[in-house]
Amino acid sequence: EVHDYAGEGNRCTFSVAMLESLLNIDIDYYVKIDLDAFKELVDAMGGVEFNVEERLYYSDPEQGLYIDLYPGLQTLDGEKAEMLVRYRSGYAQGDIKRIEVQQAFLQAMIEQLSSSDTLLKNLDSLIKIGLEKSETNMPLSEALHYAPYVAKLNPATVTMDTVPGEGGAYYDLDEEGTKTLIDYRIYGIEPPVST
Repeated sequence: EVHDYAGEGNRCTFSVAMLESLLNIDIDYYVKIDLDAFKELVDAMGGVEFNVEERLYYSDPEQGLYIDLYPGLQTLDGEKAEMLVRYRSGYAQGDIKRIEVQQAFLQAMIEQLSSSDTLLKNLDSLIKIGLEKSETNMPLSEALHYAPYVAKLNPATVTMDTVPGEGGAYYDLDEEGTKTLIDYRIYGIEPPVST
């Protein structure tokens, strides 16, 4: 919501400031990839194999949004991947389920991208999309410093979490649960054992 209302030129800065406040952490760098870049990345990888759990159908001509996916294991191209990650209307849990599906898709994408065959075969396209289609505050020299680590990334060590909370149309953050999650994921402090 902050990103939407901040206005051109302030979106990333305001979003980072809000996340720093909500999570009580410092964020040095950000990388923003829009949906067009996301689709191009998926296409540059030759698609992403993913198991669509259920029939996804949604039509909103006003937004120009049409989602039409059948269940099953399949290779999603960029357009179908966008359909998957944007769908929420038919899920009983709405946005929470959408986030879960987005995280599962990103995990599949990371696993496939981490295979040396996929990475080497598509490296030029991936770098070009990354440089031309993303927005970041990270200097190129710093990005190059991290490149060896990315190449050695083990997909099994990548974790994704949804901050704890509850809600329907609006999500109420569980501040204490979020602090516990951040302490564990960022600082390695084990959560207290409940009795």
